[in-house]
Amino acid sequence: MNNKSKILARRKRGQINKSDLDGFKNYNIEELIDLMNNEEPWKRTVAITLLDEKNEESAVKYLAEKFQDEDALYTRIAISKALANFGEIAVPYLIDLLGKIGNNQEKTLPKKYFNKKSFPLPRDLAARTLSNLGKVSTTYLIELLNKDSLNKEDIFIKEQAIDAVGRIASKYDDHRALDSLKILSKKHKPYEIIQWKIARALSGFKKNEKALNLLFNIINEKPPVQIKWEIVRSVGQIGIFNEKTNKLLNSIDENNPNLIKSINIAKKEIKKEKL
Repeated sequence: MNNKSKILARRKRGQINKSDLDGFKNYNIEELIDLMNNEEPWKRTVAITLLDEKNEESAVKYLAEKFQDEDALYTRIAISKALANFGEIAVPYLIDLLGKIGNNQEKTLPKKYFNKKSFPLPRDLAARTLSNLGKVSTTYLIELLNKDSLNKEDIFIKEQAIDAVGRIASKYDDHRALDSLKILSKKHKPYEIIQWKIARALSGFKKNEKALNLLFNIINEKPPVQIKWEIVRSVGQIGIFNEKTNKLLNSIDENNPNLIKSINIAKKEIKKEKL
């Protein structure tokens, strides 16, 4: 594919140049909101970018609605950025969108160990945007996690919220959701995805002994090996060296290559902290 073809392909996915904005800068809010529904993805991105620049709060509702059905990559990125820039006013709208954008969220336990040291980026686009908003999202996410859930849809939404609070803890050192994760883990023991996501989220709670103790509680329930290797990874990421940590990393004897890899990496991380 030559350069021109690549540019055209990206344009069809909503990518724009700064010069694309020039012909639309005189549009008012209503005209830009209408332009968000244009058939051409790049024009939708232009509308979203200009609404972001104008910082008009009345546009948040429409941006959130568009976020749910937008399928062009760069246009979705523009919506996420715009909503994050609006701050706390966008949070309730994004809470309502958890689990409702796309179909990329995890629905089964993983087959492989997550190799990166960084906190995993939430697959759910609403959760990702909430985590980019940072600490202003935490109170709303805690309220959601603490709600009584009676159906699978509620559970699925909470799974995405767990990803968000984990990344917020990792990126912004905000540990306020820890007690909610502890209650959620105890309340939803049969839900393996919930336990796996909590184990993963706890990797963001650096140097937090309560987070470490919650990992010990989860592994004592004898979870599937995928949850075990996520627990071990989080133990290494939290970075607390003590007798219980040492015992955990040296007592697991399952012959699973992903778990063995996780243990070896965690031991290296703990060794660095010890030194």
